[in-house]
Amino acid sequence: MASSKVLALFFALVFVANIKFSLGTVDATVFFTTRERQALLTLKQGLTDSKNRLSSWAGENCCMWNGVRCDNKTGHVLELDLRNPKYSYYTTNDDYETNVMAQLGNEINCSLLKLKHLKSLDLSLNDFNGTRIPEFIGSLQTLRYLNLAKASFSGKIPHQVGNLSNIQYLNLGGMLGFGMPLSGDDHLQWLSHLSQLELDLNAANLSNALHWLQVINMLPSLLELHLPRCQLPPLSYVNFTSLEILDFSSNQFNFPLPQWLFSLTSLLKLRLGSNDFQDPVPHVLQNLTTLTVLDLYSNKFNSTIPSWLYGFKSLKYLDLSSNWFHGTISAAIGG
Repeated sequence: MASSKVLALFFALVFVANIKFSLGTVDATVFFTTRERQALLTLKQGLTDSKNRLSSWAGENCCMWNGVRCDNKTGHVLELDLRNPKYSYYTTNDDYETNVMAQLGNEINCSLLKLKHLKSLDLSLNDFNGTRIPEFIGSLQTLRYLNLAKASFSGKIPHQVGNLSNIQYLNLGGMLGFGMPLSGDDHLQWLSHLSQLELDLNAANLSNALHWLQVINMLPSLLELHLPRCQLPPLSYVNFTSLEILDFSSNQFNFPLPQWLFSLTSLLKLRLGSNDFQDPVPHVLQNLTTLTVLDLYSNKFNSTIPSWLYGFKSLKYLDLSSNWFHGTISAAIGG
């Protein structure tokens, strides 16, 4: 009889403990959701929003708000996508007005630091009116994806960005200094702290950035490198052993293709348009047999189209336009 009472007491205690544990989990979830919800509301207060894109940011469940994605189990905010959805290469006044009115702006509040599990942040295609990239961005340690492209930031890239040790995609393109050169002391040394990466610095003027290529060359797992319109100086040797995508377009190099380029045998996409490269297309380019995209648009290549080019069986996109090619196009292009 006594043993039955002990057994009953044991099961009762287990039952109570389970209830308390479950309630504790609920309380923790509610606590984190409330804290992160308040952080998002503070962020919203600092932003200008002419088109009321953040009108859904109300109510208790921030995981239902536009641009916010949460972990289904914990409720933590994982992604914040505030990219301007109306952006286009507008051709009419109406398109222009739609794009501009949909832009967010003003300031990025440091309340973002309360989103302790944030993995993805996209503020691209907005207008922050020439303000600097906030240094606290480098404290968002869990970030894997950061896109600030064409968001009208200016000034030097804060070296704190190099603290984003988990970052896999970094896009700071089309915004830095409105085409003004980066200061001489901004030599991108912060990049050396990052590892596996897709990097886009489109239109960042690197003409004064010291040793930038040597720094990038220290990234052994660099997968993508986008440096169009960066006013790059002549390029010394590099060793991008893992590189799959390289975009050096619109830099107006006005010198022959660098020889190291032909050792990048892992390349899938190569964009070298608008660079005033001269002479025939170097035959060693045929070493890059894995290419699916080859863009040599608007250079000064002045030969016939090389026959070896027709053997690139993996190509899906080829642009040879606006060069000085002459002669006939071989029927072998059908291959």
